[in-house]
Amino acid sequence: MWQEFRKCYAQAECPEDCTLQVEDYYECLTRSKEIARAQTIQREYNRQRAATKAEEEALAQQSKQDPTSFMARLKVLEEELKRQQAKE
Repeated sequence: MWQEFRKCYAQAECPEDCTLQVEDYYECLTRSKEIARAQTIQREYNRQRAATKAEEEALAQQSKQDPTSFMARLKVLEEELKRQQAKE
């Protein structure tokens, strides 16, 4: 990276022409963009995991209060419930 930057800087008419090489060189040294991206991914993963956990806990709490509601939501026993209601 350093060599690419140095080559660009030596051949460029103005230093602003080498901004991409400078960026690449600093990223290679510090890994700041890579670290920021990894942190963003980790935060989003944690957020989604917490949301899923909260949703599962809410469904579990609801199923404790009304056992049929959880099964109906999953549509596992939906047809059976319809048949039973039709018989009544």
